[in-house]
Amino acid sequence: MAVYQYERLSNPGDIRVLHLLPGRHSDTLSGDIEHSNLDDPKCEYEALSYEWGRPEKTHVFHLQDGHFIRITSALHDALRDLRREPPSKRHRTIWADGICIDQDNKQELEKQVAIMGTIYRTARRVVTYIGPERDGSSTAIEFVRTLHHDCHPATVQHRPWYLRILQWTRPPAGVKLPPLSDPRWAAAKSLLSRGWASRCWCAQEFLLNPNLIMMCGRVEMPDYDCLLEVVRLTFIRALPAHLLPSSSEDPNAPAECLYNLGGMRYTVSRSQTPLLTLLIFSHPFRATNPLDKIYSLLGLASDQPTLRIPIDYTLRPETLYTTVATLLLAHSPSISLLHHSLPTKSLPLPSWVPDWSTWVYGTTGVTGAAAYCASGRTRFHPTVYPTGARLDLPGCLVDKITRLGSPIGPHYARLGEQWELVKTLKTRYDDSALVGVFWRTLVGGCTFHGPLAGEEYRGYFDAHVEFDKDSAARERERAREFIDAVRRKSRSRRLATTGMGYLGAVPEAAEVGDWVCMFHGGPSLYLVREREPGRWVYLGLAYVQGLMQGEVLEKKWYKESVISLV
Repeated sequence: MAVYQYERLSNPGDIRVLHLLPGRHSDTLSGDIEHSNLDDPKCEYEALSYEWGRPEKTHVFHLQDGHFIRITSALHDALRDLRREPPSKRHRTIWADGICIDQDNKQELEKQVAIMGTIYRTARRVVTYIGPERDGSSTAIEFVRTLHHDCHPATVQHRPWYLRILQWTRPPAGVKLPPLSDPRWAAAKSLLSRGWASRCWCAQEFLLNPNLIMMCGRVEMPDYDCLLEVVRLTFIRALPAHLLPSSSEDPNAPAECLYNLGGMRYTVSRSQTPLLTLLIFSHPFRATNPLDKIYSLLGLASDQPTLRIPIDYTLRPETLYTTVATLLLAHSPSISLLHHSLPTKSLPLPSWVPDWSTWVYGTTGVTGAAAYCASGRTRFHPTVYPTGARLDLPGCLVDKITRLGSPIGPHYARLGEQWELVKTLKTRYDDSALVGVFWRTLVGGCTFHGPLAGEEYRGYFDAHVEFDKDSAARERERAREFIDAVRRKSRSRRLATTGMGYLGAVPEAAEVGDWVCMFHGGPSLYLVREREPGRWVYLGLAYVQGLMQGEVLEKKWYKESVISLV
């Protein structure tokens, strides 16, 4: 037997499809490859979406002419579970990138990636394969379905899945969940932790075709939305938090990706979706090649005809990311681009350019700023220099950081330590007002569910402070919600005081001497560091209690200037 030599795809729209022959579980994979064209009405196939897994090609696929193709273990598992079993003699026609694209031919790869959106959109059906049967996955699927059904009021169950996913509601009263010792919880956690959802290409593959099913092993899940919905219910604490992995257990954030897939599928199905929106949704997703964080979304982006971003795998990722950022600001300026430029970067980028290949667990709540209006009615007017090395933004330097607390961290266990920093502001506030400034800063002025927190939320803080093992159930619930609110808004921040006596929450990377600033058109406040006179490094979003609703514009010290980010 010899290794299969791929024949050239010569015409626009040409693809290869795989005719997968039936076989028992232990039989060798076999079939044929056929050239077809997307414009041919006879070109019918199912498009496969799956987790690539380890890159080593440790298995072979045998062709009827005696040749073979080396494939990965993940693709081998998928094809083995997709093929029909005897006595059926019918083949199954599949398109799978790992076997239908010559991965060693860079020119072909670029051309096929350019039409990937059409490939998935044109398919008779998309099959999202999330891995083989393991860790009680069949039991977990039934359990997740039960949770999904039981945690919805009857008025919600009949609604389309994309409306249920976005609706932030508590489950109906009286739902009795099984004890945490029930082994089905562990099986469900394992199912929801599978890595398929964290692959960046999964977003396009999952979103483009309305006719989609999910498979785990040989179990088909046409009701795949129950996975997305159970993740959402856990995020809002309608289901126990332990159903999802913690940050230490979850380096690839599959739960975050599952949640975002639900939002993306709703958004894409309802409206034209620009590239920036897609990039923000898909920031937690992972890519073997950082270029694919952009390329995997172009087939979905409504503004790609305007942006005209070519697919070129010879580019350096930092070049592509900077080019895309400048194009986005030139064609549809949005300050939300800056909200996703996190202080942690793995690429040598200008400070204002987001590194889409790097994401920090739990930053979604921090980057949200819909409740704020720090710049009032001013408008966002950026000036981008052609190379992307500099971005000029009109705004105002607000105040300099004078003291910093320790990082709040994901578990928020240093209440006393944070309070010691806050007490340094006693000359500005009386005790009652100081407590209000403290708790509002911890939660970024918002409740756990998002809206601005009213004075009644002080009771949640008090429940947290006074919590002990004998607290009433209602008070324990209020304390837990306050802690969750802190984690949502401040897990990657630290408290800071400023020269004029304000209390704020700033990125962990902050240093004494950094400046809080306001950019025109920005809902939030921001943190910058002077690199050299007139040039600033952007560090991320900041919250300053008392300056988040346009108050800066009313201050006597307000002075408009242009802040140059490098």
